[in-house]
Amino acid sequence: MRTIDRARKTWGSRWTVLCFGLVSLACAGQARPAPSAPVADTAEAPVISDERFAATAQATLASSDRGQSAKLQLAGIVRHQLERARALFERGHERAAEDVLTGALLLLQADDAVVPALRGQSEALLQGAHRAARIGDSGRAEALYRRAREFDSRPSVRADIDEHLGAIAKFGLAQTDSPLKKFGEKARHDLSFSLIEPSPAPLANAEAAVVAWIQAAVSHVSATEGESMEDEDREEAMETYRAIRTGAPALMALSLRHSQPGRVVATLKEHDLSRALPEDIRRLLVDAEKRNAPRAWLSLFQLLDEARRREDEPQALPQYAADAGALWAAIGLYRASSSEFEHVMPIAMLLAEFGMPEVSARVLAQAATSETAVEAVAWSVSLVMRCLLELGETEQIEAARQAFAEARPLVTLLEASPSTARGSGAPHDVMAALEIRAGYPERALTLLRVATGKRAPAETWLRLAEVARQQGDLTLARQALGQVLERSQKSGDVLLEARAAELSYEVELQQKDVARAEAALETALRRTLTAHEMKLAEIPESATYRQLGRILERYGLVRETRASFERALESSRASAEELAMTLTDMARSALTSGDLRLARRATEAAQQFSLPSEDLVYIALWQTLLEKRLAEQHDPLPGRLLTEATDVEGWPATLRQFALGQLDAAALGQAARTTAERAEAAFYQALALQAGAPQTAELEKVARGPAIDLVEVRIAQDLVAAAAGRPKPALPAGLTLPDLTQTSAF
Repeated sequence: MRTIDRARKTWGSRWTVLCFGLVSLACAGQARPAPSAPVADTAEAPVISDERFAATAQATLASSDRGQSAKLQLAGIVRHQLERARALFERGHERAAEDVLTGALLLLQADDAVVPALRGQSEALLQGAHRAARIGDSGRAEALYRRAREFDSRPSVRADIDEHLGAIAKFGLAQTDSPLKKFGEKARHDLSFSLIEPSPAPLANAEAAVVAWIQAAVSHVSATEGESMEDEDREEAMETYRAIRTGAPALMALSLRHSQPGRVVATLKEHDLSRALPEDIRRLLVDAEKRNAPRAWLSLFQLLDEARRREDEPQALPQYAADAGALWAAIGLYRASSSEFEHVMPIAMLLAEFGMPEVSARVLAQAATSETAVEAVAWSVSLVMRCLLELGETEQIEAARQAFAEARPLVTLLEASPSTARGSGAPHDVMAALEIRAGYPERALTLLRVATGKRAPAETWLRLAEVARQQGDLTLARQALGQVLERSQKSGDVLLEARAAELSYEVELQQKDVARAEAALETALRRTLTAHEMKLAEIPESATYRQLGRILERYGLVRETRASFERALESSRASAEELAMTLTDMARSALTSGDLRLARRATEAAQQFSLPSEDLVYIALWQTLLEKRLAEQHDPLPGRLLTEATDVEGWPATLRQFALGQLDAAALGQAARTTAERAEAAFYQALALQAGAPQTAELEKVARGPAIDLVEVRIAQDLVAAAAGRPKPALPAGLTLPDLTQTSAF
């Protein structure tokens, strides 16, 4: 999934607002046990299955046990997550992989089974190091490279790592003549290193570097007292401000990450910097350290959670510093008070962010009871649903299934509330959408049956009809479409009614009832024209024109179809989301109907409006394939746009290579891993084999396959129908189309 960019900010703000109304704080928790002897490096971490991961991780996080068995169990959890990160890196989902990798490593403390946890996981560490190096985080990169080298015996890999480490040693810190800036660069480097590496020496180094940075800033303030701002170098002033503003919070986050809350208090006192930390925060740290007080842990979490939402400001802490401190404050809170639902919410939020959504769902479900406020349960279900969407974006369908299963007690509680009786069916609907996207329509059908048994909207019934049609259950498809029509008519959603009628056209054709099919298509056209005339504020004008374009395409009205899509494009300009949908639909229509003029217009507009690279790859590829099919002269624009789209990840990056000729059709098929990817690969193989008509037999397999959510499947179905000689229906007599042709483009 395109990972939702820093969704943690949204969750954090929702959590903060909710807790102001809900929180009830205890005064003291259980005593913290003393550290035990370290685990031997030769010990083996247990392999934890996907099915057992949530239960094992929840039990480990809730326990303060520091015995050998508990440490090896934690090592198994870390290994499980590092393997997940490796798979995400391999599929090109780098940001999600980075978060999973970081969350796993942050769980390890100095006396944990670090070697058993990391053994055999050098690939995830190496990919994480490469990404850190690319974004300029030298401390993180160095820590990961060193650990990767320790666990990778391949001479070529070790040589490459040594080269990277040499470059970091030489160029890792900014080249500057300013002593203060040098202190700042070293502090940030050592801090990032210690966040990843839990050993005592990196912690001491980071502390010393941050202290030296603060002291240098204090000395600079004293030396420049009385000087005007104009006389002082602006960057020097910013570095001073940054040290004084974030130095102590950085030490606090570092101390929490290493599970020693009181350490920052002692460190600052030792260097006569106690004033850098407010008295009330010092008391919180001491209360957390000495009394394991839930109130203290919660307040520390809130402080660091607020800092996380300021991460883009110039004075922000280095990447993941506030996250690390917040994570361990949340773990401390959970261990001190795991029965209070409000005390479970912080760890649940962070587990979700660091790629452990099934564990997040489990800790919430275990803490929730019939006495839990309905707002808190609703927040929890919303959090899980957000996780499901992100897992879908990164192709983690198994993890999504586990998270959904763990969340069932929460959904049951929510539906038991008088205010949400019978429920909306939304969680089942979301999971069904993921199953459809992953190519498991039979699973989706089961979920949609449950969802439509609740207070499901008409859109859910429409999705049920789509899946039932693909599964060959035309009776169920008709019944579901009847529900869509009934609900859309009650709500006045004429465009949804048109969409249902358009699907009815396909169902009736599949039933070989041409008369009913044409009647349904006429209904779809008339309802779309009604939506166009009504100009309802709740329906984007661009959506109406797209729907009209799709229906006119079915009637074979080429010029009118082009014009309708052009109007949709004009109406989409204010919305990036609408623009992407319009241009994708334009390009799809062009490839289906063989309209090269429309295809080129879509590609030109994609460049003009700077469409995201992931969408642009498909549009450019479709034009290239259409040119080949029509044996037309090659347009250089798609190739240029594909060459520039270097930021795509995952499967779209593979398709980009295919479109540029860097992968042949056979290699594309070999690169496909998921059901959806295999369907796309088969589709492009069928279109790319030769000029002229596509390979209908191969396309028919795609058209009838399980990946029904793909645009390529829709195109395959239409191409197969055209190859079979399906006639275009005539425009209904007496029906007048609006004047769509007065556009400059066509």
